[in-house]
Amino acid sequence: PIRALNSILLTLSIKSAISELRFRSPILFIFIPTGWALPGKLGESIAIYYCVDDYSSFTGVHSQTIKKLERKLLESVQVCITSSLKLYEDKIKVNPNTFYIPHGIDVDHFSKAFDPDLKVPEDLDRIPKPRIGFYGFIERRWLDFSLLEYLASRHPDWSLVLIGKLGDDISHLLRLPNVHYLGVKPYQELPAYNKGFDVAIIPFAVNEMTLNSNPLKLREYLASGLPVVATDLPEIRKFSDVVYLARNHKEFEAAVEAAIYEDIPYLSKRRFEAVKDESWENRFELLSQIVERYLGCSEG
Repeated sequence: PIRALNSILLTLSIKSAISELRFRSPILFIFIPTGWALPGKLGESIAIYYCVDDYSSFTGVHSQTIKKLERKLLESVQVCITSSLKLYEDKIKVNPNTFYIPHGIDVDHFSKAFDPDLKVPEDLDRIPKPRIGFYGFIERRWLDFSLLEYLASRHPDWSLVLIGKLGDDISHLLRLPNVHYLGVKPYQELPAYNKGFDVAIIPFAVNEMTLNSNPLKLREYLASGLPVVATDLPEIRKFSDVVYLARNHKEFEAAVEAAIYEDIPYLSKRRFEAVKDESWENRFELLSQIVERYLGCSEG
């Protein structure tokens, strides 16, 4: 009953906004399974489920309920877009009109890290080098905390820098003198922080959630020219020619050691070249072609 009431209230709220904005036949994008009841009720020309994560594996949700709601959503939308190949392989079993479109990036924004006049933020600049940096959501389901502790304790001469929202207590990490938490930073400042990192890391845990993920920060790091060391995951593996991949703590440690000494300008350029065409504009163009195709079908 509560779920049904929430769906009714959400539908009415969106209908009101559509009326106020004078939209006609809007294109409906739904990003989470809890929007399962919306398709067909808003006068939309097309309904699209844009799936970027395996929501059923998130902490604090009832997995089976989310899976049921997502299936209902997949059965009711005309198109599904996924950001990872693993998600695509799962969703196309239910909706044959499923397409794989990886995340894009703001290439111009993150390439500012190459600008010699861009200043490294003061709170990062005062931390000793080499700086091993990460930004993103800091939570156990995403990050391998034991790996972070292993790296910091094994290498007191490295500075491990963490930026982002906390989802878990990291006091045990901060007890190590070379672990630095700088809090949440504005998106506009991320290129400057990237410039101050010597190595960027994606120390993800391996679980169903991360196996289905396509970390946007990977492309952002590369667009900034940074050497990247990452957990070996399907979507990251596609960049194995410009990224150090690691399957365990020792491999990760060895890769960071190698990356620290990889201060070669042409390699920074090569990393940038690997993602320069993966802009949001290019992704939008691909998405537009898919939408136009299905709009044409529905009108025909």
